[in-house]
Amino acid sequence: MAEGGTLAIDLGGSKMLLALVEAGRVLARMEVPTARMAGPEVWVAQMADLAQVWDGRFVRAGITVTGLIKDNMWQALNPETLALPGWFPLLQAAKAALGVPVTLCNDAQAAAWGEYVQGAGQGRDIVFLTISTGIGGGVVLGGRLLQGRSGLAGHFGQTLPQPEGPEMRFEDRASGRWTAAEGVRAGKSGDARAVFAAAAEGQAWADEIVQT
Repeated sequence: MAEGGTLAIDLGGSKMLLALVEAGRVLARMEVPTARMAGPEVWVAQMADLAQVWDGRFVRAGITVTGLIKDNMWQALNPETLALPGWFPLLQAAKAALGVPVTLCNDAQAAAWGEYVQGAGQGRDIVFLTISTGIGGGVVLGGRLLQGRSGLAGHFGQTLPQPEGPEMRFEDRASGRWTAAEGVRAGKSGDARAVFAAAAEGQAWADEIVQT
């Protein structure tokens, strides 16, 4: 790695994570809830504001986001996860706000590459699946991160499990967001982690949601 620290930022549908990384080590990190309705300009400004605590300690930034990255522009895949009004010039906005070179990647594809480089998938062909607010994924084959013609390679959450049925994405029926909504519908917790914890304790209402 070149000298100087790296600012790592992950913007998801539930939270924004920031970390200061140097020589492969995470030196510091922070987490804040995502202001879901604020919009991309506000999210980028928040990134810059939060990163000020590490001012002078990083010379580059890597930003991963839920949604589609294409030609350094950003667009929502599923507005229910995180809504954008259209294509947003994320690279341009982030470089201006942070004042350093910026690299962009879809969050799930970046996670797949991370597992290939330093995690459980080192040196192997892998398929990575993440289930959080939505459902994302990534594929590494022959040492290459596959992104596909449309940039959606590995995004299993966007598939239609019942092609002849209602047009509902897989992640609209199995993600953390769906789990939380089912908890509310059952008159219980609206938090996905709490639903899974209740299922682990053997509570029937939660087990039914998880098994569904």
